[in-house]
Amino acid sequence: MILELKVQNYLFIDSLEINFKKGLNIIIGETGSGKSIILEAIQGLISSRLTTDLIKVGTKKSYLEGSFYTNKKIKQWLKEQELDENDESEIISVSREISEKGSRGRINGVLVPTKLIANLGELLLEIHSQSSEQKILNPKKQIELLDDFIGSKHNELCQQYKKDFLEWRKLVQKYEAEKSKINDKDKELDYLSFQIQELNSLELNDPEEENILKKQINNLSQLESSAKILEEINQSFFESENNVSFFLNSSVRKLSQSAKTDERLIPYAEQLNEINEQLNELIHEMNDLSNSSEEYIDIDSMNSRISQLQKIKRKHNVSTLKELIDLQEEMNQRIDYLKNLSENLESLETNCLKKQKELSVFSEKLSQAREEASKILSKEVGNQLPSLGLNGAKFEVSCQKTEKLTSDGSNKIEFFFQANAGDILRPLSKVASGGELSRITLILKSILGSDNSIIFDEIDSGTSGKVSRLIGERLFKLSTQCQVLCVTHQPLVAAFGDFHYLVNKIQSNNKTELKVDELGKDDEKIEALMDLMIGERDKILAKQYAQELIEESKFKKNEIQKTREPQHIS
Repeated sequence: MILELKVQNYLFIDSLEINFKKGLNIIIGETGSGKSIILEAIQGLISSRLTTDLIKVGTKKSYLEGSFYTNKKIKQWLKEQELDENDESEIISVSREISEKGSRGRINGVLVPTKLIANLGELLLEIHSQSSEQKILNPKKQIELLDDFIGSKHNELCQQYKKDFLEWRKLVQKYEAEKSKINDKDKELDYLSFQIQELNSLELNDPEEENILKKQINNLSQLESSAKILEEINQSFFESENNVSFFLNSSVRKLSQSAKTDERLIPYAEQLNEINEQLNELIHEMNDLSNSSEEYIDIDSMNSRISQLQKIKRKHNVSTLKELIDLQEEMNQRIDYLKNLSENLESLETNCLKKQKELSVFSEKLSQAREEASKILSKEVGNQLPSLGLNGAKFEVSCQKTEKLTSDGSNKIEFFFQANAGDILRPLSKVASGGELSRITLILKSILGSDNSIIFDEIDSGTSGKVSRLIGERLFKLSTQCQVLCVTHQPLVAAFGDFHYLVNKIQSNNKTELKVDELGKDDEKIEALMDLMIGERDKILAKQYAQELIEESKFKKNEIQKTREPQHIS
C-alpha cells in the first residue's frame, strides 16, 4: 500500500507531496490538468530506468520518493536482498534521483541497482491502463492468473514444480552433453593414454626435484673446480719434468751424504727429510681427495634430467613440476572417467527418465486443479460481465493438456471472449477492445484480490454513463480488499471514491506549476464533480446532479459493504 509520494523538480513540478490512504483514492481533474503526470511519477519511482528529460528546466536534478506499507512477501524479499536492517518496521522507503549523470535508486536509504527497484515495484504496485492491458493477453500471464485463482497452496506447488523442472532440465542437458562425447571417447582415450605414458616414464614424484638438481649441480661444480686444482698440484709434485718430489728426494740424499763427513749438516739433513716426508704425506692425501671427488661428479646426467623436465613442462604449458604432477593426476582421473563413460551415461539416462516420470505425475496433479478451476473462473467472470455493461458477452478459460512438459506444467491456458450474443468464442487477444480488456481485468482483480496496491489509469475511457457507474461500483468493491488508486475524468466513477485528489495546472509569470489538493468536505467534492461535468455552464443543475451522485454513491457503497463478496481464499 502506497502511503506517500514526494516529487521535486520533475517536469513542471517544483515540489509536491501526496498522502494516499486505504480504500479508493480518486485522482481527478480536467483534461490536460496533469493527472497522468502523477501516475508517471509513481511509475518512474519503481521503474528500472529514468531519463534526464524528466528534470525540470532550470534545475540540476529531480527527486522522487515513495513510502509503502510492507507485507510478508515484501519482508521476505527484503531479507533475501539483505535490505532488512530494520526488520520490525512496517514501512519501506523507495527513492530515485535523476541528474545529468543518470539515475540512482535507494531502498530504505541504501543505494541499490535500479533493476532491483523494478523487481520490488512488482511486489508493491500493479498499474493498469488501456494501453498496458496487453499483459492479460500473454499466455504466461493467463496461466499465472488461473494459478492465483486456485490459491496459495497451489501456487506453492507450482513453485516447487518449477524447481523440479529446472533440476530435470539440467540433468537432461548433462545427459545430452555426455552422450555427445561417446563418439569422441576412443580418440580422446588414445591421446590421453599416450600422454600419461610419457609422463609416467619420467617418474615424476617430487615437485621440488628440479630445484634440488640445480642445487646439487652448483655444489658439484665447486667440487670439480677443487679437484682440478688438486690434480695440477699432484702433477707438479710427481709427474712433471724436474718435479718437486724428485728435487726434494735428491736434496735429502745429497745433504744426508754430506752430513756423514760434516756433523754440522746433520740437523739440516734430518729437518729436510722430515719436511719431505710431511710434504709427500700431504700430497698423497690431496690426491686421495681428488680421486674420491671424481667418483660421484655426474653433472652431465643431472643437466640432462633438468632439460628433460623443462621440455615436458613447455609441452604441457605449465611453469612448475607441481602443476605437471597435478595435470598427470587429472589425466589419470579423466582416463578413469572415459573408461566408465558408458556406465555413467546409463545411470544418467535412468535418472532423467525417473525424474521425468515424477514430473509427469506432478504436472498431472497441477493440471487437474487447473481444469476444475478453469470452469469455475469462467463461470465467475461470465456472471460478472453484465455488471460492467457487457451484456451478451461470454468468457471462457480454455485448459488443454499438452504432451510436452514445460516450466508451467503440461497445460495450454488461453482466455476466450465473445463480445456479443450470437457470436462465437474467440481468443481474447483477437477480439477484445481496449475498454473490454480493462473491464475484464477489473473483474479478474476483484475476484482474485491483490496483496499490493492497484492503480487504474482512466479505465473508464470511452464508456457510457451507465457503464461508468458500474465501473465505479466495481472499483469501490475492489478497494475493500486492497488499496486502489484511479485516475479518471468521469464524475460517475469519481463519486465512488473514499478520498479525492484534485489536480490543477497553475500558470503565472510564464511558469507552469502542478498543484494537487486533497478534497475533504462533500462541498469540495461536489464542486470538483461539477467541473468534470459541464465546467462553468448550468451550475445549478450541475451542482444538483453532483450532489445526487455523492448521495447515491454513499448509499451504494453502504450496500456493497453489507453484502461484500468474500475474498477468494484457497
